Amino acid sequence: MAVHLITKAVTLLKGSANLEKHKALYDGRSGYVASMPAFVNFGAPAAIVNNALVNGATSTNLPNNTTTTYTTATDGTAPLNGTSKPTVATIVDNTGTSRSVWPLDVARNVTMIVTHASSIVALSCVVTGFDQYGALMTETLAVTATGTSKTATGKKAFKSILSYAFTSAGNATTDTAGLQWGNVLGLPYRVDMAERVVPLGNAIVDVSGTVTKADDTSPATTSTGDVRGTFAPNSAPDGTKKYAALVFPTDDSVAQPLGLFGNVQA
Repeated sequence: MAVHLITKAVTLLKGSANLEKHKALYDGRSGYVASMPAFVNFGAPAAIVNNALVNGATSTNLPNNTTTTYTTATDGTAPLNGTSKPTVATIVDNTGTSRSVWPLDVARNVTMIVTHASSIVALSCVVTGFDQYGALMTETLAVTATGTSKTATGKKAFKSILSYAFTSAGNATTDTAGLQWGNVLGLPYRVDMAERVVPLGNAIVDVSGTVTKADDTSPATTSTGDVRGTFAPNSAPDGTKKYAALVFPTDDSVAQPLGLFGNVQA
């Protein structure tokens, strides 16, 4: 048998330690609480490539008090023509439906950068895609007016992208907007505190990397964080450096899917 379940017990005890006060915490059983980590291998994620997802949308590619949506149906034409753009692929989501998407190499965040020659017009983009388990998810990236360059950094980890929907209340055709994948990597299991993750980067413990715990806001929205948690390496991915983590998942006995896999995606 390739896979075998060890136990469904909520708490694992090991050894014969039998201090009565301690045993009283565990129905009179001896031993200490054993915690089993999961090894998560992120591989060697690709480096950020500017405008890789949406290649400098401007003029009629952006909305004027309306919404402009892009899907794989127009892949290859501006602004979906970046030279490092992921190749369109078909996936089957968690409902069994086939979807045409832009797949990412690992589950990671998305970033929008907006520039303007003199003063940015407020602009938002709803990114719709799927997580690493094929669950539909959305996130709103937005920049406010004024200034000549602003960045909206996503918090959710997408494994594939279904569409981008740009919206503006004014005439945003004078803006230039680009989207690209980021350096925030998605965890496969929910963690309720950053201390449950030992991040590893380029063969050493990444003590300066940033672990963000799961956002348990219920229900999740387009502006909440990742439902399982993320890891941002201290040394940015470049396609060569390898990353991994020892993850001590949050108690999976909690009513599903919150316990092990986080809230239902939004």
